[in-house]
Amino acid sequence: MKRKIKKNLSPTIKTNVKGINTLLSLLHEAVETNDHKIVFNKKSIYDFDGNLFCIYAYIANQFIRKNNHLHIWPTNNCSVNAFMEKNLFGCSSNFDLILAEKLFLNCSRVFQNEKQDKLSMLSYLTHELIKTKWKSTLPYHYITRIKRFINLYWEYTIDKSGTGNILIGSNFEDNVVSITMIDTSFNLSRYASIFKPRVNNDYDALLWLLTSTFLKAKLQRLFYSFKMYCQKNGGNLTVYAGSYALTLDKRGEYTISDTTVPITGLLVSFTIKTEMVQFDDYAIAA
Repeated sequence: MKRKIKKNLSPTIKTNVKGINTLLSLLHEAVETNDHKIVFNKKSIYDFDGNLFCIYAYIANQFIRKNNHLHIWPTNNCSVNAFMEKNLFGCSSNFDLILAEKLFLNCSRVFQNEKQDKLSMLSYLTHELIKTKWKSTLPYHYITRIKRFINLYWEYTIDKSGTGNILIGSNFEDNVVSITMIDTSFNLSRYASIFKPRVNNDYDALLWLLTSTFLKAKLQRLFYSFKMYCQKNGGNLTVYAGSYALTLDKRGEYTISDTTVPITGLLVSFTIKTEMVQFDDYAIAA
């Protein structure tokens, strides 16, 4: 019988370094324990961005490797297994529509699939990333710009990726779009070293990607364009690689910090305030 570990997290978990690090702290349990049931107590949280559910999916995958299981405890007294079995709600993937609707009404289903399966990702971007009910209040140019960023990220990194999954989740609430994407197949420092051989660690790779003025790689130009878009629209952009996270705020200033625990691959999370209605002046070089 599995032993239960109950985790009471911060009452506010938002799309920023503090919120993401709070969730990643659950990974300590994956490293230090075996054959446990770890329960995240949602009852203690009153403000949560649903796009961060894809981090739960990522954590749940790490737990499975050591026969741990991550559960979510909703406002009632029945916990829900985060790593859903095929017959739990009659679905075959993690965090399907029913789970999202049961827990948080403002988020999309989390997409999780092998990165090589582009057709599944394109289908998700087209039909599920932006929920139908959001489209009546979310200006169309935001939708196309976000989808374009994710699609070009895939195109620019697919031939440099190993084996792994890509996970995506979205949230729209109070005129703020929040997106989180995790690519477990991509090694940023290895990629950066192709263009700048002296880059051999995650810290320098993040600086190369997000603060360089000499934009040699397509991926650099993509992130430069998108960070300016987030900034013009009153949002922020945070990128995690290994043991470090770099955040660019709405003033264009960046901070780099240690993560709670190292992550596998690349985590990209951003917010955009839709009431700003700023268009994109920075074309992405294809």
